[in-house]
Amino acid sequence: MTALKGEGALFLTFFLTCAALLAGAGLAGPGLAEAQALDPAQERLPPQQEERVEHLASQLRCPVCQGQSVAESASPLAHDLRAALRRLVREGHPDQAIMAWVEARYGASISLAPSLNGQTALLWGGAGAFAVLCTLGLGLTVKRNNTPRAEEDETERDKEGKLL
Repeated sequence: MTALKGEGALFLTFFLTCAALLAGAGLAGPGLAEAQALDPAQERLPPQQEERVEHLASQLRCPVCQGQSVAESASPLAHDLRAALRRLVREGHPDQAIMAWVEARYGASISLAPSLNGQTALLWGGAGAFAVLCTLGLGLTVKRNNTPRAEEDETERDKEGKLL
């Protein structure tokens, strides 16, 4: 599939929007409605495959909504992604291959649960190391403030010696 850019994408979006409005109003005639009903991307799959599609869609971030998964989003792009997932599941691709295809197409940020690789390991490991260093620094500061200093010990001994 090739991605449309610029005016071509704008024209296609306008055309599809008009067609959807006409079909919804019943003005486009039976031909368009039948063509939409026969779209294989919209056909329901067997329940087990539909569960796979929903599971995959719930693991992907909607590129438009950013705060929602593809399964939750109502955006046209999320709808297209669900259709692509449905097609890939119907063709028998494993989940790992489907996720790899989506990440290659949209980038690693589309995954709600990013895979562990060199970059993400550095981020997670760096955050963990920073937390450990902060905890150690705080512990040493508290310990240092709670231990009496040698000067204070000698001064207190002198005072105790004079009192006795």
